[in-house]
Amino acid sequence: MNRDGPGDNIDTYGIIVIDAPKDMTSVMSPAHDDHAQIWINGEKWYNNSRWTGGALQVDFNVEIKLQKGGNILLYRCGESGGDAYMNLHFDDATHKAVDIYPDKAKDQKSFFSEIAGALSVDPVGKLTTVWGDIKRQ
Repeated sequence: MNRDGPGDNIDTYGIIVIDAPKDMTSVMSPAHDDHAQIWINGEKWYNNSRWTGGALQVDFNVEIKLQKGGNILLYRCGESGGDAYMNLHFDDATHKAVDIYPDKAKDQKSFFSEIAGALSVDPVGKLTTVWGDIKRQ
């Protein structure tokens, strides 16, 4: 989790984008050492103050909601000392249905290039389009 820095009392953040073909329910299964929180599209879905017991041990299967299109998942894992890891797995149906980014990206620039198509911004309902509609009337 940490390269060439302090090994204790650190927080590591991971970010992925899950591109869902439709609104869907999914099951995510985190494993981590030590404490962790997970947010999806700004909403906290997971908060655990203890480690999960092993890198491949899953103690929690959390049902989540994904929206059609790009869903931003932020995973925060805190390490207080000793071993450190953070893993995240989704149920098989989710893995078959969605695209998860980064896929091939190795740096920040290529990551943002990969997710560009998954994070389209719809201007409908935004202040500028509402104001434009009012002016047209």
